[in-house]
Amino acid sequence: MTIIVLRTGNFDWITNRSVNLIGYSLSAVASASLIALSLRPDSLAERLFDVGWLRFLGKYSYGIYVWHLFIAELIGVGPRLYLDRHLHSKALGLIGSAFLIGCISILVALLSYHLYEVQFLRFKKYFNYSSSKRPSPDALIAQ
Repeated sequence: MTIIVLRTGNFDWITNRSVNLIGYSLSAVASASLIALSLRPDSLAERLFDVGWLRFLGKYSYGIYVWHLFIAELIGVGPRLYLDRHLHSKALGLIGSAFLIGCISILVALLSYHLYEVQFLRFKKYFNYSSSKRPSPDALIAQ
């Protein structure tokens, strides 16, 4: 989708027709393909997704998802406009602002996980889970 946005010059995701027509579909197909490739043991995708920093982000991904929009609204467009003026580029201002919001979201998600969510995860030991027979990833790929 980034290529589509850069080629069209329209950074407004809502009004960019190319993103809405094909961008989201391409993104979904690419994501599903990466998930399917990562299910193969010893594949390049499996090794790539097994790196530590991705596993770290996976642990806190729900918190990042929950908090990022609130943080983006709280911060507002001020940092992006500041970066736009000083870097003389809307694209760099947008990237810098997204990086700032991303870093703050990760920090808030980390704090939220350790100060709030962990308290509820301790209750897991009080609930029984049935062990269902799920097929292995190899069986799913072989079909």
